[in-house]
Amino acid sequence: MVSVTAAKPGALPYLGALLLLVPIPLGMRTSELSLVVLAGVVMLLAGGHIRHTRVGSAFAFLAIGALGALISVVRGDAINWFQVFRGSLFLLLVIWLMVEEFDDELMAAIERLIPILLVAAFVSAVAYFALGLNLYNSTLDLPYDESEYKRLYVFPTYFFMILLFDEVRKGRAIQYLYAGVLLITASKALFLSLACIYMWKWLGAMRLRNIAMAALGMGLMSALAVATGVLDRALEFVEVGDPWRALEPVMALLRLMDPLRAIFGNGMGIAYWGGWGTEVDVTDDSLRVIVNSMFDVHNGIVTVLLRFGIPGGILYLYYFVRSVPRVSGWPLLVLILVLNVALSHGPIQTVEAVGLALGLQVIRYRERVAQSSAISLSDRESTRSANLAELNSAH
Repeated sequence: MVSVTAAKPGALPYLGALLLLVPIPLGMRTSELSLVVLAGVVMLLAGGHIRHTRVGSAFAFLAIGALGALISVVRGDAINWFQVFRGSLFLLLVIWLMVEEFDDELMAAIERLIPILLVAAFVSAVAYFALGLNLYNSTLDLPYDESEYKRLYVFPTYFFMILLFDEVRKGRAIQYLYAGVLLITASKALFLSLACIYMWKWLGAMRLRNIAMAALGMGLMSALAVATGVLDRALEFVEVGDPWRALEPVMALLRLMDPLRAIFGNGMGIAYWGGWGTEVDVTDDSLRVIVNSMFDVHNGIVTVLLRFGIPGGILYLYYFVRSVPRVSGWPLLVLILVLNVALSHGPIQTVEAVGLALGLQVIRYRERVAQSSAISLSDRESTRSANLAELNSAH
């Protein structure tokens, strides 16, 4: 971990960081995690640890989504207010939190909680794989007894992914802990992201140590790809395909063939098709997954186009990419973020979006601390040189 030069955090930043990261394995799922994380954001905002100087972008996209919804309602569509909250809140939060100013007390508290978060993730994994206990906090519920492939997502998944990128580019051994947390997801998108990161490090390595660490990472990833069934699932995807990731974007894009919707979007809380109930002969609207499928698109890029229209969606994606810190290797970070957004709506539409934003904030904070330390060292060297010169001239 980097050394933190900020003052010791107070109680409020620590409590806020605990609510944002939710490190204690309590078996929380999407609804509980969303409420806890939102409480943390509100608390830190009220306490001044998260500023609100750049919240205008979120309000701008809120206005675009509301206008699209209004047009849809006028044209005869029904609005679902729960889906307005569920499907749009984190889309707006992430585009704001990625660039907003977090004070150093809060960032120092987050840094100090990262080891606890990692330990808790591994405790969750041991409890799941060894004991069959579902204590993990996650936006994806995969009960051990019901899962064909034993795999596990631990919240905040994309926070871990971004910190893995940061540790790999700096050549730190802690990268393997982050890689382990991501590999147990057996996610095709995350495995592909890890492959991109390690191939980038491998191809760019100029030292034997870097090559060895990259090779070890690739070897670990390959072994777990077989052990967790991700290789079988990838082969199945090639042979059979994935109806969720194929049909939903097609139906959403067909919805955008309407000129008004292409410009203003389908809007927030407006269904874009009949959902999976129409495809699998299920008509029970009480089934949450069926209702949600009328609004969700398992493709984050198509999601923003559908919510905000093609012009608004392109603007959203531009802001998203522009918000990535310009550190060494940043194009790769953009690539893996866009890759995960394109293959799922989770990174930006669920509570995982806050973890994604926090990961970028940690990278930005670490760069700021490193630059501050370098400047302080340079100042000390300059002062020392000036003192020596003064002593020499005195003699």
